Amino acid sequence: MAVRQKIVAGLEEKLRTDPGSLVANKGYSRYLKTRTGGMEVDYAKIEREEKLDGIRVLQTNSSVPAAIRGHVFCSLLVFVLPKELPRRMEDAETESEWNDIIRDLDSLTETKIETGARSFVVRSAARGATGAILRSLGTSPASRHTA
Repeated sequence: MAVRQKIVAGLEEKLRTDPGSLVANKGYSRYLKTRTGGMEVDYAKIEREEKLDGIRVLQTNSSVPAAIRGHVFCSLLVFVLPKELPRRMEDAETESEWNDIIRDLDSLTETKIETGARSFVVRSAARGATGAILRSLGTSPASRHTA
């Protein structure tokens, strides 16, 4: 991966010129190992990580079943959404740039309000391409106010 190669090249340079600056740098320190008299590049770790290029891993310290299911769902969504959403939007003759899609979906929020025995769910207004995106997925924005 090009990013890792740049990090390693920068790491090798820093080890020669200013090794003390590497300790607090997460990008660099993950590829370092200590030895007597200093630090050195951990080339074995770099090779192990290269074998995982293209594989995404979600780490969590939560063991609650609902949280685990949520993490698994989100991990699957990371792979499915970038392929499936554009296909469905094309079928629905809807166009939008990926960055706009992410921004508009990210702006959609839902808040639960509880007052005594009553509770309400309030959703923010669908912004930009959100309505068209949800319709292309076979759903529509929920009512803004539900009891």
